[in-house]
Amino acid sequence: MRRIVIAALTAVLVLASFVAVRQWRESSASHNCAYNLRSLGLALANYESTYKCYPCPTINDVSWRINIMPFVMSSPLHVEYRYDEPWNSQSNLELHRRPLRTRDGDRFVFGVPQDFHCAFSCVNETDASFLLLVGTNAFGNTNGQRRLAEFTDGADNTIIAGECISEVVHWLEPKDMDFSTMSFKINDSSKTSISSRHKNGPAVLFADCSVYRISPTTPEDSVRALITINGGESVTRQSLVDAGYLLNP
Repeated sequence: MRRIVIAALTAVLVLASFVAVRQWRESSASHNCAYNLRSLGLALANYESTYKCYPCPTINDVSWRINIMPFVMSSPLHVEYRYDEPWNSQSNLELHRRPLRTRDGDRFVFGVPQDFHCAFSCVNETDASFLLLVGTNAFGNTNGQRRLAEFTDGADNTIIAGECISEVVHWLEPKDMDFSTMSFKINDSSKTSISSRHKNGPAVLFADCSVYRISPTTPEDSVRALITINGGESVTRQSLVDAGYLLNP
């Protein structure tokens, strides 16, 4: 009888340890994901501070990710990128794993910048976890650059980027979430949507560089309202925080 009790207690302890480790891994992955997205927001903010506008989502089939590279990390990635070739040319696709010459003359493999990547949600190391919201009334202006003065809804009430696993996008691919065709249902697997494998919801980036996790139960009209830059909706970030739809990462 004593052996049975000891065995049962051991099994319970092992199970509890397994659950604790899994929760710790998820919590750590969630924080790393949010950290990377916030760093991406700071890079976009520094770009805006330098050029007085945000980058166009794509210029001549070149993604904004390459154009903000000098603000993401100190590397020759943006210099070595072949702008005269398609984004998916062999040379460009091998960019992240090709030894590149540094300022010191050494050669180093820089890999995919972690600011574009959430290891927990991505299937491939070259996937872009975070996509911009683009459209006429969204952050990314497909017809040109976007200026901060256009955000009449307020920087704190405008989502400019978010996690997306409903689309597999290469980090060099000039593709993001299109306001006119996307789903405003969080974690909608049938269409492009703000989506994630994290239990507490996808991470979203606001124009003031704040990062939150957005609940899958968030009303679609509220999601839509936070994506527009000048819709004049009554929905605010604080109202969704108070309602429990936006959570600290």
